[in-house]
Order: sequence, then structure tokens, then C-alpha cells
Amino acid sequence: MPTTAQIPGRFQQAVETIHLTYAVHELLPIHSQRQISQRLGISRRRVAGLASTPRPFDMSTTTEPTDFWTREETAPTMKRSDAIDAILALAIRPEGVRYAEYAEVLRACFGVDNNGGLNMTEAEHRQLRADVKRKARTFGKTAVFVPAWIAAHDPKGSHRAMLEAAHCVYEAIEHAALAFAQEFPGVSFQAVMRELRCLAVPGFSSEPLGQRLERINSIVNQLAGHPLYIAGQLARPVTTRVPEVHCSGVARDDSELARLCL
Repeated sequence: MPTTAQIPGRFQQAVETIHLTYAVHELLPIHSQRQISQRLGISRRRVAGLASTPRPFDMSTTTEPTDFWTREETAPTMKRSDAIDAILALAIRPEGVRYAEYAEVLRACFGVDNNGGLNMTEAEHRQLRADVKRKARTFGKTAVFVPAWIAAHDPKGSHRAMLEAAHCVYEAIEHAALAFAQEFPGVSFQAVMRELRCLAVPGFSSEPLGQRLERINSIVNQLAGHPLYIAGQLARPVTTRVPEVHCSGVARDDSELARLCL
């Protein structure tokens, strides 16, 4: 029997949310949302959110997630060489192969971890694909791994649309950075660009978003209590916002866009 510490955090959070939702619905007929917030130790916004959801089944007797959780972990059932052959047969087709088409082969080759995800690192995935391509070349073939966003019925059209979308996103971030730098003269424009990417693009930074927000918030609170902050607020000039712009077509000489689309 697994212990609570071995259970994925997402599962424990789901159980906690169900318990809180039931508690909120139980208290709503006789208490205000403010009173419920104080009693349960959660924010009023969360109380309102839980109150707007359907009333769940009574789980008051279920105190531990282990009461009804079962392991998702499975061991590998396929040899690596067999997995390479299976993926190779798909990858040398004229239409190539997409991740969804060989995901089950990966599950059989690497197994599933305790969280229900593939027990495989990205480095192992890259190496497996490299081995498939290498074996295809020995047969005079080419193994093609097709990104999931490329439309099978219109590859060129979807590629063109992706470049346009990437250009539009880059312009939006650049415009926001310009507006920020204009409102707060003296800050580094490149630092603003990077921070916007870290906050707006999942995975751009290796630091988890929640951890980053807490770290920055701590720094801001510390600086806000310094006398220089108060003096700066009194001397802060009135600035003009950067006018709104609309996305245009893809710039052919946009080297930054080219790097983003690699």
C-alpha cells in the first residue's frame, strides 16, 4: 500500500479540492462567503469559485488519498531494438510519423512512472529517434518525424501560418517591452524582453513560474520599503504610452524570428 508521500501531488490536490468543495456547499446555507473563508482558511475568491461548482459526493469519511488511489506504474514490455523497428516502419512512410502514432511504442519500451507519465527522459527520446534515422539510412531510406502542429492536408500553409503567428507573438512581446521601458526609464530593455518571455511562455525558463513569482514578489516587497522607493515615487515623471500596433506579415530579414522558429 503506498503512503501519502508517494502519491502524485496533482492527485492529493484533487482530493483536497473535493473535500473543500463539499465543505463550502455544507456551510453555504447558514454562513456568508466571508465566514466560510475564515472558517476554512481559504480566500473568498476560492470560496466563490468552489460555490459555483456542482456539489460533490460526501467524502467526509475519506481522509487519505490512499483510500482509493492505485498505482499507475507499469514496467517496460518491449525491447529497445523492437521499438526502433516499429517506429522505423512508420517513419519511412511518405507522410512520416507523428508522436501520437508511436506513443504506445514508447510506453511499451520505457514503461510508465508512478505519475502516469512515460518513464523516459527527453535525452532518451532524442537518442531513440536518432537511432531510428540512422537505421533508416542503412536501408537507403529517410525517417521523418513530423511536428504535431504541421497540418497533414496543408503542410506549406500551416508552416506559413506558424511563421506569421510567431512573428505576431514576437511583435506583441516587443511592443509590451517598449511600453514598459518607456513607462520606467532606465530599465534594461533586453531584461524586460526576457522577463516577459519567462512569464508568458511556459518552459522558457527552467525556474517554475510559481517559484519565480514568489522570488520576484519578495524582492519587490523588500525594495518597496526602502526610502529610495518613496523618493522615486514623488519624483516619477508622467510618461506617454507606446501607441498600439497591429501584426504585419512575416519580415523576411527578421533574424530574431528565424531563431525563434528553429
